Amino acid sequence: MKNQVSNDCAMKLICKRFDQLSQRCVNKHTSFNSDLICQKILTLYNQPARRYHNIEHIIHCLKEFDQIGDQIPDPDAVEMALWFHDSIYYAGRIDNEQKKCRFFLRANSTIFTARLY
Repeated sequence: MKNQVSNDCAMKLICKRFDQLSQRCVNKHTSFNSDLICQKILTLYNQPARRYHNIEHIIHCLKEFDQIGDQIPDPDAVEMALWFHDSIYYAGRIDNEQKKCRFFLRANSTIFTARLY
């Protein structure tokens, strides 16, 4: 029970971070539910078959990013890429890159400003 509570808190913090990033990037003329997209991202990264390309990998990437983010010309674009970079991953498949690009474009089709593309 304690691990579940801790995990739930961690997931809420992760979604809060994604929401803050999304709010910085959002096109102010659209309605947007960052929680829905974050939940989809978490579902993908938490698939049981994942050994390395999972949510712990994303948390590690974000921690590394936090150490150098202020040195990057467009840190929001880089952070957004981190969130999606392994969102679609099936071992042995050759179409992972195309599928994750389609997922990113669908998730962000009318939401994010042009500077992220």
